[in-house]
Amino acid sequence: MIKKQRDIPLKILKLEALLRRLPFNHSQRPLIEKDWNIRKAGLRGEQSLDYYLKELSPSTHDILHDLRIRHAEDSYFQLDTLIITPHFLLILEVKHISGTLFFDQKFNQLIRTKGGEEEKFLNPLIQLRVQHQRLQHWLLVNKFPKIPIFGLVVSTHPSAVLKANTNDVHNKVIHAECLLDKINDFTNLNQEPIFSKKDITRLAKVLIKQHTSSDFSVLEQYKIAACELQTGVHCPICNRLPLPRKKGIWFCPACLEPDPHAYRSTLNDSYLLFGPAITNEQARHFLDIESRSVTSKLLGSLQLEKIGEKRGSSYKLHLINPGS
Repeated sequence: MIKKQRDIPLKILKLEALLRRLPFNHSQRPLIEKDWNIRKAGLRGEQSLDYYLKELSPSTHDILHDLRIRHAEDSYFQLDTLIITPHFLLILEVKHISGTLFFDQKFNQLIRTKGGEEEKFLNPLIQLRVQHQRLQHWLLVNKFPKIPIFGLVVSTHPSAVLKANTNDVHNKVIHAECLLDKINDFTNLNQEPIFSKKDITRLAKVLIKQHTSSDFSVLEQYKIAACELQTGVHCPICNRLPLPRKKGIWFCPACLEPDPHAYRSTLNDSYLLFGPAITNEQARHFLDIESRSVTSKLLGSLQLEKIGEKRGSSYKLHLINPGS
């Protein structure tokens, strides 16, 4: 049973908001697009695993996606997918990389060869080892019974060719289509149940409660000033901006769609780029609306938490469902 769904990572949402607002000739745009493509490919790889994970019995397998758990004061460990069974825990580190992937255990690196060129990546087996150690420590601190923990690097790209210079890598690195067989192997080797149903339920609840999303300033990361971004309400369908507004309705000349709620998607961009706090003045600037009262009405319609009084007040944004 899936206890924690796989959400679109905040990193991807922030990159998409930035790309919507960044001029096409901006010097940083190629780098941001490259980073976005890498993140999207990783998400597609994780999503492709669902085809196999849905075959697992929901009565004996609890699945949690995208966990980020505190390890120390300023340290976290992240798990792409964690499978909880009565007999063992299984960490899946998902890699969606094309080409020939050589796991070089001598120098602890992953080398991808594609189109005659080599590219070095961090060795995911090291990532897996760190995740294993930190999860084991977390279980001890949180007073769970000692249980075997296994880890697999799962290659999800259909064209990936896996190679290694040691014989033991094949026990820890697999193609996605081998996942169910590998889980069956772990089950056959660990038939003694260790976790009760109560343990499993508590473990999932505590992990979800302690999960903390990673947050950061995407503008600071790429050294982009707010004045470099395009303002105005964008089309939620094709991202065209700025849209003209007449009689309280925005209209996209490309999609030929009138939308009285298009401003909600634009406020989502503000949240992703600048954070949750927004004043009436900042909203007017970002939405390209001159009227203070119209802006107050739009912000008020979303029933946002208001902080302060009168002209010194601000609103606390959150991600809004544009259609709600």
